[in-house]
Amino acid sequence: MKILLALSLLLLSLYADSVDMLDFEAELFSKESRFMKKVSVSLHLEGNGLQAKTYALEDGLNILLSSYYLEDLLTSKGKEGFKKSFIQFMKKRYKVPINDLYILKMVQIHTITDIDELIEALKKQGCCSNQKSVKKLFNRVEGQ
Repeated sequence: MKILLALSLLLLSLYADSVDMLDFEAELFSKESRFMKKVSVSLHLEGNGLQAKTYALEDGLNILLSSYYLEDLLTSKGKEGFKKSFIQFMKKRYKVPINDLYILKMVQIHTITDIDELIEALKKQGCCSNQKSVKKLFNRVEGQ
């Protein structure tokens, strides 16, 4: 009996596949501000035939990530919900069966991507009082 179990596990492992999706970046809406926020995600996926479906996996990850707010995704509950949703979405939309999904990393990337966001950050620090003068300065620097 033990030999039969070991043999069946060996056969299953031969057909099992794993894919690492490292440092996948996406822009998500934020509830806290009107600006898009970047998130970096690294996943380890296990299932059958995943190596042949890497484009579908990346597309599905991009689509599903974009449906979340940043603040919801970074909570423990949000991560668990994302895992379940991703497995179901890939099975339904792309016919890609995922047995296990492990989140290796899911973090916000802190960047300033917009002049208005920069001005707000400077105002919070008390560095500028007049938005027009800062925009004028920025345009001058940008033009050089």
